[in-house]
Amino acid sequence: MFSPMFQVQRVVSNGSIRGEEIVAHVQKLVPSRVLFLETRSIFLFKRNQMEQLVLEQFPEVENVRVFREFPSTLALRIIERKEVAQWCTTNSCFALDNKGIIFKPDDSGTLMKISSVNKPQDVALGERVLDTSLLAKLIDFQKRVEQIDLLKQANIRVLSSGIVSNARVSFSLSEGWKIFFNPEESLDWQITKLRLVLEKKIPAEKRGSLEYIDVRFGNQAYLKYR
Repeated sequence: MFSPMFQVQRVVSNGSIRGEEIVAHVQKLVPSRVLFLETRSIFLFKRNQMEQLVLEQFPEVENVRVFREFPSTLALRIIERKEVAQWCTTNSCFALDNKGIIFKPDDSGTLMKISSVNKPQDVALGERVLDTSLLAKLIDFQKRVEQIDLLKQANIRVLSSGIVSNARVSFSLSEGWKIFFNPEESLDWQITKLRLVLEKKIPAEKRGSLEYIDVRFGNQAYLKYR
């Protein structure tokens, strides 16, 4: 157990973006004490504690497992969080994963930006800022909006999403107008109303003057022009 052969000499990672930093961090966590003796024994390192400390130190990591590779190597298997949208406060935007957790600053603007008037503006990396179910509905509705033929042909995208309440969310589109919808009601029916209004009631040349389409209520869709 204390043989030099079984002292941890190497820590390797499966290629995480911050792999070198994580490896260096784990190297510092390897030593343990048995009575008055410090050891790097591959048998005695505290696996669960090590994994938890990595998760706390690196918010980009969704999961990590530490494996022994005898005689003297620890192998890290890291799963990184995947960004599905951006969470924006008054001052900053952050990468948001599918569990509603923010994990790094991101002002790139390549994904839909989500904000909420009811959430604190001071947030910390690794914090869950959005309910998983609501996030899934926002992304689902975004994809359906962008697949409506008239909008797809014009390459119109959803730029941002503003959560006013559980029953009111606004989408801001790249053409300069908004959609109001209710995540608690049928998304299928709200998309159907939106598509029909765009096809039947709004000529393409008038979309530029549109302020919003509200599809939240019953069988109706309400329009407002500037």
